[in-house]
Amino acid sequence: MGTTGCKRPSTSFSKRRHAKYRSFNRGAGSTRPCSVAPGCGGEPCISPSSTITTLGSEWVRGREAAAREYVLDLRFVDPSFALTRQIPWRCIWAALALTAATGAAAMWYAAETASRPRLLAAEVSATLFTGATLAYLAVAVRLVETVALHSLHGRVAVLQYRGGAGTLRRIRPFMRKLGAHVRLAAAARRSTRAEHLRDELREHYRLKEAGVLAGETYDAGKARILAQH
Repeated sequence: MGTTGCKRPSTSFSKRRHAKYRSFNRGAGSTRPCSVAPGCGGEPCISPSSTITTLGSEWVRGREAAAREYVLDLRFVDPSFALTRQIPWRCIWAALALTAATGAAAMWYAAETASRPRLLAAEVSATLFTGATLAYLAVAVRLVETVALHSLHGRVAVLQYRGGAGTLRRIRPFMRKLGAHVRLAAAARRSTRAEHLRDELREHYRLKEAGVLAGETYDAGKARILAQH
């Protein structure tokens, strides 16, 4: 079943033989992938594991932060990734203000000639510099980058990866591979729009029953799908 290393998944599929792939889903605040196949260089990857014939489509197995795995049918996934950043603006403004104050204190230190005021200016400068450094560290810690895949018509997030600064850059190879397989899976969609929408609605319900989608998220996705019938 398992494999060693991050081999490039085959891009040729027939109606009877489709590969099953493993992807990784991590909760908010993560700074590294929760699991990585050997040879991936510390980044999430798609690793071939076995063949399946179910539904004549391609699947991804995702794993949530609580180590619960779920299967995702890529026929109903939009190949475009949603990339978002949660920027801690308060920390950024605090860091900039402390940096400016540190510069002013340094100018004060340079302008003083008496020993006592000069010593006070040095202490103030050091304190402000320390505060600015801590503020910049807070920016790095609180910055959250999220990459998400959404369902095609329901527009609900069915797979998310969250991490700190640099997450988007680290998982870009994974995004390219998974996006390519989503586009390949599109060939197995139903021939009519109505049939595809019904199948996508069933997929939303299955994900809700599996605990992947919350009730309100499922209801919102269901409403969007029904509006397109």
